[in-house]
Amino acid sequence: MSATFTTHDSDDEFWYYSEIETIVHPRVKADNSGWEYLIKFVGFGDEEKSYVDDTEMSGARLLLDSFWTDIGFYNKDYQPGEILEPSKEWQERQLEEVRRRKEAE
Repeated sequence: MSATFTTHDSDDEFWYYSEIETIVHPRVKADNSGWEYLIKFVGFGDEEKSYVDDTEMSGARLLLDSFWTDIGFYNKDYQPGEILEPSKEWQERQLEEVRRRKEAE
């Protein structure tokens, strides 16, 4: 399942498209208005991971559905800054999927 993240740099008038390798973890936004996701992008090292706002993840719907199915989305009041962790199995499946896509290119 390929997922993309798109952002617009208003200073340079460019759109950036990056393929998501994996969601490392989500956390509740500081203002408690939703989630932001720590993302590792294909072709970038761990030091380049960054948080992406949930409103900017529209190109990653299947990945998000898979992720939340693994985590389990409970009707719970999550606190700002609270971090949820996916299972190791989910992370391994996601990395294997990225490897398969790269081999097929």
